Amino acid sequence: MLKLTFFGVGNGDSILIEFPNGQLGMVDSCNSSILKKPAAWNHILDKNLAFCCMTHPHRDHYAGFLDILKSPRIKVDEFWYALSDLDVIMDAYNCVLVRCGIDTSATLSREEERTGALIDLFTFVCNSDQGLSAKEFTDVHYRSFGDVEIVIFGPDPEYWKQYKERLIEKRKKGELLNRDYENAISVALLIKYGNHLIWLLGDILEPQMLNMPERQKKCLPKETREWGVCASVIKIPHHGAKNAWFSEMAKMLTNCNEKNVIIFTANGGAKQPNPQVWEYWNNTGKRIHGTWDQNNLKRFKNSKSWALDSLEDITICPQEPRNVIVSIHEKGDIFVEEETVGVSERD
Repeated sequence: MLKLTFFGVGNGDSILIEFPNGQLGMVDSCNSSILKKPAAWNHILDKNLAFCCMTHPHRDHYAGFLDILKSPRIKVDEFWYALSDLDVIMDAYNCVLVRCGIDTSATLSREEERTGALIDLFTFVCNSDQGLSAKEFTDVHYRSFGDVEIVIFGPDPEYWKQYKERLIEKRKKGELLNRDYENAISVALLIKYGNHLIWLLGDILEPQMLNMPERQKKCLPKETREWGVCASVIKIPHHGAKNAWFSEMAKMLTNCNEKNVIIFTANGGAKQPNPQVWEYWNNTGKRIHGTWDQNNLKRFKNSKSWALDSLEDITICPQEPRNVIVSIHEKGDIFVEEETVGVSERD
């Protein structure tokens, strides 16, 4: 059995993969708004992680990794990332803040802290003496863990080249950058187990998704190309933001089975998911799950966003963020459980 736990962190992604052969892997790690530590912490203490994968450099996806990597009670074999031209990203973002006159100490302090946290993470990864291997994934790569096969879609080199050129040009002009430029280098994972495909789509954007079938045909061996891209389980990209959605998404990425499982991961701070995306998937008749109490999902006054009211609401509301646990049998059914983040986990 392949088991994936989507942790209810309150604002971000944290996914633990438990492979049938006993190996473990982490895809993103955000600190829990309730536990105040990596959401998977109690599940991985005194264990070995075959890999930790940071899909892209946004704190709601990587903030918990440094604690995991530094812990003497957790062994990590490999750290996966796709961060070519990190200097361009950081320099562009920080310079644009200043050139555009965004000089509030709170904003600059937050971005300096964010940049510092990312530098701390990579300083540790690059200088670790604990046997940690850093793997930069650009383009398309293939890995296997027992009976489970994974295709890692790193940034499309040509797409990232064009995006970087636009980013640098904006920086030169002093134009304000959209934070989505970091999503342009998001990693996506396509996992195959028996008859099932699972998409973990990180925060990739619409152009990247539309290009994945072509990249699969171009870059992978014949037996892997024949998988296709229609999955049984999908982790919706970018928390259900509209820039990571298109009208033919369900037709392209799912196998049109009402038993498909669709996972939304909460991002209350960014007021996601978008109402059009949320309603689109609910109207497909598939099994929809979110890492929050859906009874506490509210439409904002401007009617443009669905989300929990704020991160504070996530912390104090009577019904708290939920872990969504997906158990996949090699040739059988997919079982889904939801559990409220328990009081016992906070100790």
